[in-house]
Amino acid sequence: MLLIVDDEESIRDSLAWLAQSCGISATTYSSSADFLDGLQSALDRDLDGSCALLDVRMPGMSGVALFDLLATRQLTQVLPVIFLTGHGDVPMAADALKRGAFGFFEKPFNDNKLMDRVQEAIASSKMACGAATSARLRLSSFAENMAGGGCAADESGAAHFCACRGAPVFRPVMDQGEAEKHGSE
Repeated sequence: MLLIVDDEESIRDSLAWLAQSCGISATTYSSSADFLDGLQSALDRDLDGSCALLDVRMPGMSGVALFDLLATRQLTQVLPVIFLTGHGDVPMAADALKRGAFGFFEKPFNDNKLMDRVQEAIASSKMACGAATSARLRLSSFAENMAGGGCAADESGAAHFCACRGAPVFRPVMDQGEAEKHGSE
């Protein structure tokens, strides 16, 4: 699923149509706040990997600030982020990619190149979700934590979020035998 966050309706509609023409389901949001409000619902509907396509400049929370929030909560491995902007420059793109963005495209963009990168991001999301799911996950509600203004933490007090298989989850939890086998806590 492609989650499109852009303040321009015509861009949202065009990107959704483009994604659907490539066989990718799409959900659109007009702001970062709308995206955060609808994230849990969107992930509940699609279990096959997701990607967020964020406009850099939007009223309220910018796409960069939204990316920072997702990265802080360690969601960008299972929800890769691709930036789309009409106001980008090389340093901005390089910084976003260094910090973990999956891609960075300037408007106007090449439809085929953008959709190729979206498909790569969704494939990456599927692999990350599959790896996380295989280690018995402890579920948590990202939406509830966002409403509380914080993030959940594991036994050590460290926040570890990722979202896959329709629900935000903590990092894998291993029993004592698995931990010794892997040299973990």
